[in-house]
Amino acid sequence: MPRDLLRRLPDIRRAEREVAAQIALIGVAKAELFPTFSLKGTINWESFELDNLIESGSNAGAIVPGFRWNILNYGRLTNNVKVQETRLKQTLVNYRHSVLAANTEAADAMSAFAKKQEQISYLKQTVESSREAVMLATKQYEKGKVRLDRVTDLRTDLIQQTDALVLAAGEASLALIRLYKTMGGGWTMPRQSA
Repeated sequence: MPRDLLRRLPDIRRAEREVAAQIALIGVAKAELFPTFSLKGTINWESFELDNLIESGSNAGAIVPGFRWNILNYGRLTNNVKVQETRLKQTLVNYRHSVLAANTEAADAMSAFAKKQEQISYLKQTVESSREAVMLATKQYEKGKVRLDRVTDLRTDLIQQTDALVLAAGEASLALIRLYKTMGGGWTMPRQSA
């Protein structure tokens, strides 16, 4: 199955997003191992009169640097990184399983459709042969060479073969729909030469 078609499937997309999210969680867990620096500040203006609001005496500000490092929780943080990496391995296994399941489902649908096409081809030949047999038996009956029950039996066989052909055509349509669904849609069947 082509990779582009495979990536259209919703379960594959979901599995890819889960892997990406888990990779991001590993990044967050690793970032907690390092110290963080911050710089916070405030600026304000205060005046009892509106004319004095713009003057330098009416404004004030403060800058506060910050530093945080969970060095005392370093063991817990490294274990969190290992847990997130283990979860990534599990999401990768789930992703691979989704891809393999989608490939298997698509291959089964292709196989079912191909088998139905072969069955239709065989049944078309059978129906054509039955028609010829009915025509020959009818001519022989008109000449008095065969009995009517022989013609009736051949017509019954023709009807049964035609019913089987119609049923196989319906099943082939359902197999094609299943194939289209398993591949995520958005593609066209190549035209068969006449």
